[in-house]
Amino acid sequence: KKVVAKARWAAGKKQILLACMPKSGSSFISNKLSSPPGFLKVNYAHGYHRNEQEINEFLLLGKMIAHPNKSLVSQMHIRLSQPTYEILCRQRVQTVVLRRNLKDVLLSMSEYVFNPDHPECSMAFIDRQVIEAVKSSGISPLEFTTRMIGPWYINFHLTWQKMMHFFPASLMPVCIQYDDFFSDPRKG
Repeated sequence: KKVVAKARWAAGKKQILLACMPKSGSSFISNKLSSPPGFLKVNYAHGYHRNEQEINEFLLLGKMIAHPNKSLVSQMHIRLSQPTYEILCRQRVQTVVLRRNLKDVLLSMSEYVFNPDHPECSMAFIDRQVIEAVKSSGISPLEFTTRMIGPWYINFHLTWQKMMHFFPASLMPVCIQYDDFFSDPRKG
């Protein structure tokens, strides 16, 4: 409850971005954050699949205008870039950065990528041909995923960690760990 309360405190800003790594439990967390009355889960991204997720400022403004009395929660697999930083500051979006143990997310991602029904992802170009080539090469799914997608996860972590101090105090990102939701039942 403490972690959710900390993130909901951010809602006083009206717009919340849940910046997260893929396979980090972000769907679960964003559903928790957007579940109380007065909260609404929305999308600020251009699209998904092979698109790198970036904030579409026109979508964000449209959602703000369409739902002026709601606290908006948007979940995105987004690294911190200069344009993202500028939009977050200009539109007064409070960011909650969700992190999860790197080994856990890579293991989960390798299971996801090697599932025959997996959709495309933006972290690396992986299609059926690539999967078949990996399977026949003897490289383990986890090793392949670590080499191909691991750098994206490290970049995610470092961009948020290294650039966080540039935010004004009133918009300082709130960092939460996925494991905090389950290590103590009173927190989640």
